Amino acid sequence: MDAGVQRAVTGLEESRTKLREEAVVPLRVRREAVPAADEHLLLGAIAHLMESLQELTDVTGDRRTTPDAGLALTTAAGRLAGAAELLRAAEQRARKNA
Repeated sequence: MDAGVQRAVTGLEESRTKLREEAVVPLRVRREAVPAADEHLLLGAIAHLMESLQELTDVTGDRRTTPDAGLALTTAAGRLAGAAELLRAAEQRARKNA
């Protein structure tokens, strides 16, 4: 595998593992709701993640080899942008309601 691609794949795999261990699992085992005063912080952090994933798909789309990959990456980038917008709007509402 190309060294640059290998580095990217490894970084993504490590990021996924860390995300699951440090965010998904603790939230999954949590029994109580997220405090209203903190909800906007969590929504903002998830929105940042969606924005980073959108950036990743955009960059990858610029360097793709096949048309199928290009279509998938373009579509994914658009959907991630939409998800980030929804989360940002929810973040703003939660901040006002905190």
